[in-house]
Amino acid sequence: MELNLNGGRASLRQYVTGPKGDQGPEGPEGPVGPIGPQGLPGVNGVANDTATAGYVNDPASLTRAALDARFNWRRLWAARALQPPASFDTPVISVSASSGTSLGASPVVYKPAIVGIGSSTSSWNGASDTNIRYGGAPGVATFFSTANGGSGDLALYGNIKPGGGAQAARWPVIYEFETSAQSIEIWTFHLAQDVFLVEVNGALVTPQGMAQATSTAGSGRIDLTFNTPGPGGARRRIRIFAGGGHGLSEIRVPASNTIVKPGARTNTIAVIGDSWVNGATGVSSVDSFAPLLMRMIDPSADYVLFGIGGTGWTVGSDGGSPNNYSTRTTLINSINPNLLLIYGSQNDGNSNIGSTVSSVLGSLSSLQKIVVIPTLLGGYPTQTASVRSAVLGAGRTYVDGVAGLISGSGYVNAPQVLAGNTSLFLLGSSDLHLNQRGHQMLATAVFQAIPDVVAA
Repeated sequence: MELNLNGGRASLRQYVTGPKGDQGPEGPEGPVGPIGPQGLPGVNGVANDTATAGYVNDPASLTRAALDARFNWRRLWAARALQPPASFDTPVISVSASSGTSLGASPVVYKPAIVGIGSSTSSWNGASDTNIRYGGAPGVATFFSTANGGSGDLALYGNIKPGGGAQAARWPVIYEFETSAQSIEIWTFHLAQDVFLVEVNGALVTPQGMAQATSTAGSGRIDLTFNTPGPGGARRRIRIFAGGGHGLSEIRVPASNTIVKPGARTNTIAVIGDSWVNGATGVSSVDSFAPLLMRMIDPSADYVLFGIGGTGWTVGSDGGSPNNYSTRTTLINSINPNLLLIYGSQNDGNSNIGSTVSSVLGSLSSLQKIVVIPTLLGGYPTQTASVRSAVLGAGRTYVDGVAGLISGSGYVNAPQVLAGNTSLFLLGSSDLHLNQRGHQMLATAVFQAIPDVVAA
């Protein structure tokens, strides 16, 4: 029955119920749900203190519920860091060794400011370019140089890091620009095959790097093709992460388009570490756990990757000169990142290195936030305890719950059943480096355990 207002008088009208109609057609399929979180090995990622352990083990505890909510949020955010852009912001990416253009007549060509000037440049900070913005610490650190061609200025490369000569450890080449063009060509002359990642409006197109065109040094081209213009013709912000041998030569767009230098980014995150940070054995510096972890913390930040293989808090030599972590503090202080991550290292051995850790942290006392990640390979309890004590004694943040996360007795090249997770992630007994899956797992695990102060 329905109450009906008719001429100001309320009346009740009875509806007669007719026979039931036929069932309507099936409705359209609903949208795909959000990506689920990546599973992790059975490791307690909560702080190692008795009170917290009690809360975690008490299902009725309100703190337990709060912790569950926190870690669920962290898992979703970690998964989001690898989600691709919206479909209209996802380009088709192709690579070739072609030296010709497919952009038609008279494409607009933009070269890095130190490319094609008639002479080589050995040290450049990227600030003077009016069209392209360079990552890391533009205007502060001299991360770039040119090489190749008759004048030594054919393409731009990442410089060898201070102390990175013996390892040939180069700064990654990170650059970005804005454009409304649907077709973009990035011309390179790479030193050797390297990988690159493409980010569009803050989201990675692929979860790990793609290889450049050829396995040997030479010219190459990366094409980005969008199926539609940006919404309302808006410019897209495109950022490229590549190894130091990438060799950026020029960026081309069709004649009716331009590229624009983006504005500065708000935050800078830096990391100091060893080969697990810098990448090794088939994993590039832009694909290691460190840049992925930084992206999870702040996907819009500038990133400084100061990893050099074979080094640690106390060890490391480059041509007879020390290149341990203490040798990097002067540059890090000049960059003054909003957050500094320091990793490991197993290269320091299982010994008490607390005094060295205290000294390094003391030389970085002006930095706003420092977070120390312990050695993630199992078998270093004495080192881990000494690092933790020194970090907390300096009033800095230590990531509990992840020390020795990679442990076991097998390897990828010699797996053992039910013998820890090294069979999944650690390459071999003579190559204690991670595969790509291992780096992705570590980034997720550390991000879930890292204190909230760094994500604020």
